[in-house]
Amino acid sequence: MPLFTGLIKSAHENWYRPTQVHPVVGFVVKMDLQLMKVSDSLRGAKTETFNVLVDASAVQQFCRAIRHDLVYHSSDSDVSQLVVPATFPMIFHAPTTPTWLVGLGEGALLARQQTFEYRRPLRCGESLSCYLTLVNVEETVTKRGPAQLLVQELRAFDESEEQVVTNQRVFIFIPLASVTV
Repeated sequence: MPLFTGLIKSAHENWYRPTQVHPVVGFVVKMDLQLMKVSDSLRGAKTETFNVLVDASAVQQFCRAIRHDLVYHSSDSDVSQLVVPATFPMIFHAPTTPTWLVGLGEGALLARQQTFEYRRPLRCGESLSCYLTLVNVEETVTKRGPAQLLVQELRAFDESEEQVVTNQRVFIFIPLASVTV
């Protein structure tokens, strides 16, 4: 019989506490909820610059995955003329875990929303230099308890160091509690 039965909201605190029913004694035991979370001091932290090649085969795979028809800039179906979908930068990832996500432990990192701001369209075959920045950290409460909204921004630059796209992503981090008695 599992001891952990759920989360309750304490009447005198605006915080959630796990409850347990002892299988032998049958009473409820309240325990403090220790959360792993992103420190607000990491706001503004950046990843190392990483390179991304806008590869035509990756664009084709992405189009198939999102069920987007392949569109070409010209009538000759040349893969270098393939139009890159506006949401393509969502697959650009740093080769290492950003510092603000290191050590978070177990939990759910859920995508909430994202926006794309372009200075010009992406082109197949071009190489981009990118970095991620933690823009904001905000405490919130979900149906499952305390959580954090993390706003992360990706900026991509072409070979002439002109910014091409900014992709802002909002995530909700819902940590699993490490329970102490």
